[in-house]
Amino acid sequence: VVDGIHQAMKDGLVDHIAATTHAPEGVVFEMIDSGLFEAITVTYHLMDRKREAVLERALAKGVGIVVMNPMGGGFLGQPNAVIRGLLPGTSMESRELALRFVLDHPAVSCAISGFSKPSDVHENVATAKGAPLTEADRKTLAEHMAALDQKTREFCTACGYCLPCEQGVEIRKILRMAAMARVFDMTDVAKWRYQNLVTPEGRADKCTRCGQCEPKCTNKLAIREELAKAHQLLS
Repeated sequence: VVDGIHQAMKDGLVDHIAATTHAPEGVVFEMIDSGLFEAITVTYHLMDRKREAVLERALAKGVGIVVMNPMGGGFLGQPNAVIRGLLPGTSMESRELALRFVLDHPAVSCAISGFSKPSDVHENVATAKGAPLTEADRKTLAEHMAALDQKTREFCTACGYCLPCEQGVEIRKILRMAAMARVFDMTDVAKWRYQNLVTPEGRADKCTRCGQCEPKCTNKLAIREELAKAHQLLS
């Protein structure tokens, strides 16, 4: 594969080599140290800072970092008093804080954020052009988020690699709703979504606990247990 890419570069078809990965930290270190890649794309956001050592290694080696899921699969893009309250006195909304936290890391070259409407693009551009967070602000945010680790360690980023479920269980949608309730204190909204946006055939109680989804989960979640807890919480 690498030889083929190099040939494509010689032929003028490819300009740069980069990689997107969910690999363990040690493997990503090897990728950075190899000198092969000019940039690495990894998950990083306020609720998942496990890759910070990777970011530091990339910065030291001159490898660019592209961040996927800067909004935690969309959760951090929703207006939320819990997130905004982490930095008292700020004029920024929760989604602005989340994006600035990612962009202001010195290792981050780019953040890939999903959009659903044109105004999302304009808002993110405005945030990116805005004043950066101070180092003290970043430290405060990180410390407060660390206190939420017990709640967020089983967080689903809605990548969808667990799907499709043979039973038709809407795993990604359900786990997002459960996280909305547990982490963001939005239980009423999450319950409404579960009852109205998930068909009875696709709800968590239809899980047969076959376990086929769990090896495919990039976040290593105990999906069967999480589905059972989600159904109890949201029903």
